[in-house]
Amino acid sequence: RVWTQSHWLALLQGRITTCRFLSRGLAVIERLREAGVNWPDIEKPSIDLPLYGNTYVLTGSLENFTRDLAGARLQTLGAKVASSVSAKTTALIAGSGAGSKLTKAEKLGVKILFEEDLLALLEKHSE
Repeated sequence: RVWTQSHWLALLQGRITTCRFLSRGLAVIERLREAGVNWPDIEKPSIDLPLYGNTYVLTGSLENFTRDLAGARLQTLGAKVASSVSAKTTALIAGSGAGSKLTKAEKLGVKILFEEDLLALLEKHSE
């Protein structure tokens, strides 16, 4: 469903400040569209990627990567990288000094991987 200005205004009726701000923002967007400005579609993840549908959490210090770099590598393979462990987490990747996230993963029965497992996973799916 596409929300138009009238939908938003109806939804926010009674909140004058918010409605005015939203109305001005929508008017600006409409003028930009009329001027030919287009935004690219949001790229949807490809289900063809090998780790699509998997969620990983990184914790502790890794020797070969920063956590950001390790997370980025996982994401390029289609994985989601979360900041907290839940029952839906595919695996926790634990580096040295892993603390409460490791404890929670163990309690929830989430698979625990270590840095060598991460390296093997990335190697397995490298191009």
